[in-house]
Amino acid sequence: MITQSVKIHDRFQIELKFHYRLDDFQKTKAFDVALYFFVPASLGINGDTYGKQDFFNDVMGYIRLKTPGVGLRGIATSPQSPLHKLESALARLAHKPDGEAVGDYERQLKMTCCILKSALRDHVALLASRVGPADQSDLVEQYLVHVTEVARRFRALRSIINVPAVSKDLFSRYLFADEYLSLTVESYSFEMLEALKGLKSDLFEAYRPRLLGFVKSELEYRAASGYPSIPMESADNELLVFRKSVLKKYVESALFLTTRRKREGTYMEQVVLAVAAGLSMVFATAAAFYSQVMYGNLTLPFFMALVVSYMFKDRIKDSLRAFLNMRVRRFFFDRRLEVFNDPEETERIGLSRESVDFVQEGRLPASIWELRNRDHITEIENGSVGESILLYRKQITLLPKWFSRMQKDFPVDGLNDILRVSFSEFLQRMDDPVKRLWICQNADGYRSIEGKRVYHINLVVQYRTATSFGQGRYRIVLDKDGIKRIEPVRAERSMATVGLPESEDDFGPQAISP
Repeated sequence: MITQSVKIHDRFQIELKFHYRLDDFQKTKAFDVALYFFVPASLGINGDTYGKQDFFNDVMGYIRLKTPGVGLRGIATSPQSPLHKLESALARLAHKPDGEAVGDYERQLKMTCCILKSALRDHVALLASRVGPADQSDLVEQYLVHVTEVARRFRALRSIINVPAVSKDLFSRYLFADEYLSLTVESYSFEMLEALKGLKSDLFEAYRPRLLGFVKSELEYRAASGYPSIPMESADNELLVFRKSVLKKYVESALFLTTRRKREGTYMEQVVLAVAAGLSMVFATAAAFYSQVMYGNLTLPFFMALVVSYMFKDRIKDSLRAFLNMRVRRFFFDRRLEVFNDPEETERIGLSRESVDFVQEGRLPASIWELRNRDHITEIENGSVGESILLYRKQITLLPKWFSRMQKDFPVDGLNDILRVSFSEFLQRMDDPVKRLWICQNADGYRSIEGKRVYHINLVVQYRTATSFGQGRYRIVLDKDGIKRIEPVRAERSMATVGLPESEDDFGPQAISP
């Protein structure tokens, strides 16, 4: 089963996240995702102005493991807590800091921080879903008790590796994780306060002093530890933002899979070039033989025939190469990413293949048209030329033999495929975001007001496996200053209600050929 979400990442980028269960990979081995961007013609985004490489330059993708699910209470008190595994890894490192011990130490350190962050996020999110004040109060109490215990236990481990056998570099990695943990706890404590404020109950005032006291204790701890990540009200806090970003990337690198990009179909392109060269040579050789028979050797007509045949040979080769390459490329994706389980790229665990192109309206599947569901005002806005339709296709395939060896000490059950798409190029031809309008006022008066000029890019998301299928539509509202909001238009649907797509070709690479 695939689950997906679409949200704003920043002013110019949206983020799409697809979650794939590893159990599904064992059954189907591959997942397909198709994104249809319906772009207003007035933005001037089409095949002539916005090529494949332009799109790939505007796309950033990551494939990462789903964070193992361990609750806050489990981290604080369970015998299977990642803190126990981290303690064992630290003891091995202090005893014998060889390559295997160093690798396990760093991985356990990062995974512990990732699991804690996920548990904090889920705990705060759970608060909003509970209706009764008693349940809500209990969640806040659990938060304060368990987070305090987790921080205490994590920091107590410091003495294990505070020994001469552990180098300064290895010890500093623990300090990085410790600073990250403090910043994360502080951040979610503020999130907890905001969640309590949103409940509009007495709980906010009741717990505000304790939560703020908890935050202040973390600030004091970082200051005493010499960590420079202290927010200052009268400063730009540039260093703090930078360190938070670097520490986040360092810790979460344990979850990200390494990818190596290649262009797909390069060998077939060489075969096409060879075939084109061979066919053009057949023409040139046949012309030479014919002219020799007709005009004899060392004659002017024979010489002219050779020159003409050579001229046509090159044109035939180039024309055949373009024709055959166009026909062959439609059966390949534009690029391929090999997925590895380690930064050294020693174990390939799967492939991710991508294609992008503008498609004609007549080639769209009926299910996509049904979701797009244009209204009359949209037709007027886009004029007689209609919309430009940009189709991005992605197929992820994993090798099942890898599953049994993956993260044996952590219950990883899925992958997250994260895709960020930038719309900065789409903004170039937009009008100014504010327009002047007029309204009547009182009996004889009038005045000017402001109107917002926005554009709508409709996004249809479609995904499938051999056993399931889903799709949804979103409206991305933009102006010249960037993305304003994303509006869900149609909910996802499962195969049980909509049936299979019309054909496999709707998802294959040939589906994006012009």
